[in-house]
Amino acid sequence: MVALEPTSWAQLLFALLSQRFSGRAELAQGEVQRKIVFSGGFAVWTDYEVPNTGVSEILSSAGMLAPEEAERLRKDAPLDSLDARAAALELKLVDLETLSMALRDQCEQRLLATAGVSGELTFHDEPGLEADVLDGLTPARTLRAINYGVRGHCSPTQAEGALEHLEGTDLRISGSYAKYSERFGFDSGERSTLELLGGRPSFVLDDLMQISGLDAVRGIQLLYT
Repeated sequence: MVALEPTSWAQLLFALLSQRFSGRAELAQGEVQRKIVFSGGFAVWTDYEVPNTGVSEILSSAGMLAPEEAERLRKDAPLDSLDARAAALELKLVDLETLSMALRDQCEQRLLATAGVSGELTFHDEPGLEADVLDGLTPARTLRAINYGVRGHCSPTQAEGALEHLEGTDLRISGSYAKYSERFGFDSGERSTLELLGGRPSFVLDDLMQISGLDAVRGIQLLYT
């Protein structure tokens, strides 16, 4: 039984991204089996059901479908997700690019919902999807998911416990922090942190936390992105 606490969940997603893992992760919760499909390290699809994350609901909330069109899509694709992809194209409700973005957003939202759940986690090299279906899916923004997942689910106590195990660890800081500041979730009040990260190639973790003034939760966000 693997407990996917927000810190271990973030570490897992980051590790799969770093290893460019392609295949599927299966999470068994009693008799219920959930599946997350990865391609090149990025999650691209999951059948983990979360309220209000149907393709029709995502398109409707974004103003891409009228209420009657969303209802029509729900009736034509009651199983949603990949069925909705085929139905939406057949019904000519949206174009392929818009639909791909909706499926990506759906994957991200459902991926976030797996933070903090527990179950037996296993990995398989086979994705479990046909190649043409897999090729048509847009990768979820893993770094964004980690940022929001840690922010929404990780308590200060959990973050502090995770950082304790890394005291004295040397960290190499990528220049991408400053370049992609918006993607990493920096706001205008953290400009000094960006300047600090951009000015030195490596830190000891303890020094980074002390110099930057970051709290433990923010530290975990940066550590796993």
